[in-house]
Amino acid sequence: MTESVPDECYTRRNNVIPFPQTGLANGALAMLQYPTEGRTEEPPSSPPLDNCIDDAQNPNQEMAKHRIWCVFDYDENGEPITKQVSGKTQFALGDNITRAMLESPRRNEFLGKTDSQRDESKPSAPIFEDYSEEWYERYKANVFEECTKVTTRTNLASLYGYFGELRLDEISVDSVQEYMNTMGQAGACKETISQRRKTLSQILEAAREDGIIPKNPASSKRLRNPGRDGEGIQALTRRQTESLIRVIPSIADEQVRVFIAILLYTGVRREEAMALKWEKIDFDRSTILIDEAVTFPIEKPVLKKPKTKAGKRSVPMPDALAEILKPLRQESGIIIHDERGDYMRKSKIKKLYKRVKMVPGLEHFDCRTMRHTYASRNVEADIPMKIVSQNLGHSDIQVTMNIYAQPDMEYKIENRNKPFEYALKNTL
Repeated sequence: MTESVPDECYTRRNNVIPFPQTGLANGALAMLQYPTEGRTEEPPSSPPLDNCIDDAQNPNQEMAKHRIWCVFDYDENGEPITKQVSGKTQFALGDNITRAMLESPRRNEFLGKTDSQRDESKPSAPIFEDYSEEWYERYKANVFEECTKVTTRTNLASLYGYFGELRLDEISVDSVQEYMNTMGQAGACKETISQRRKTLSQILEAAREDGIIPKNPASSKRLRNPGRDGEGIQALTRRQTESLIRVIPSIADEQVRVFIAILLYTGVRREEAMALKWEKIDFDRSTILIDEAVTFPIEKPVLKKPKTKAGKRSVPMPDALAEILKPLRQESGIIIHDERGDYMRKSKIKKLYKRVKMVPGLEHFDCRTMRHTYASRNVEADIPMKIVSQNLGHSDIQVTMNIYAQPDMEYKIENRNKPFEYALKNTL
């Protein structure tokens, strides 16, 4: 049966004292040097707490209890986190208060210590940069792909510039927000700030699990991202797509012509297009096998598997693409290569981009624009979303629907009456 609590307990709980500044609490402090085990006599009696609840008039009665609500911490909204401590006698209650307070995040405050008077018996928290380097080497260095390593190291460099010399327990929600504000003022976009915060949160969460800090300040719901909104990736309109389809065959630069055609007609990722080999194309069945990708962690290309398990796939090859590739067909070898026939280095890719941007209508070229365009034109052509998602190598169809498929406004206008015509046609 649930033990009933007098109404005044709740009243007092809503007006909880910040800390039990009473005789009993002071007595509890004295008990640090007065162990319970082997104790033969009671310590000096302490006056009863004004917000204790005495359930029995007789303190020696076996079931008599004393209880008090104490504030042990504060949540991310600044609201007190309370806990009820009880004891059969005031003596036991004092022991329990002491034990609970010493295990709480407010240990130093309970002991009357300031930040400059820390408990010397407890080792100081590690420096952020030192702990982060150990975290990276132990948990990330041998797991991340090369490109992800570069991104993580970039994030760490930024974090070290702000938190590097601080102890882990000196990093607060306020300091995390100040760091994000600094990035926002420097013009960083929301995505970049989110990535840096994610890396910081992973490190601080590890520190929390290691018992170094009581909670992870980077996970606070109070934090706000002050970065600028990104422009996002937009698909070409239908008119732009039509113009590009007509232009591609006339592009004199062979590599540019092939590169644009592969991206537009297959929707593959840039790294997948750069890894494509002639032996992966089946001209008889009009399919292209995508099972490799080239990434550029620094300058030198690195061959790897596709981005996801769903990334390994066969995509259909439209006739327009086949007509562009057949005259150049070889038995084997890299399709888009450097002058030696090898995978292009990062600097070569940048030069290829500059040449692509010379094509009319592609002055603001981005590989992701081609991928979004492929998805959008497929959706407008009523290709089942599941097939579109598979062709793009997505493991989740929701990604295709929510991010990549962007039907053109003209398409929406042209089909504005379709739902209602269908309703009238199928009305009994």
